[in-house]
Amino acid sequence: MTPMELQVGKMKAKSAFSSIPSIVERIAGNLRTPGIYLATNLGYRKHARAEIKKLKEFESQKQHGSVDMDLGVFIKNPQKV
Repeated sequence: MTPMELQVGKMKAKSAFSSIPSIVERIAGNLRTPGIYLATNLGYRKHARAEIKKLKEFESQKQHGSVDMDLGVFIKNPQKV
């Protein structure tokens, strides 16, 4: 598995976990503090969507040769050490 395949798999898992139906399904398990639970899950969903957007931008820039990838971390014009 390449680092890019691993990154894409992680994004898909986060996206599925943070989908609205998944959040609603899990909320029954946390009825003591549903407000905190919902806010935390929606924040996680926002983070997952931002990562997907970043990955799409990365893939677009990679096609142009302006970006490199180091172990799944997005790096623009990396400096060689």
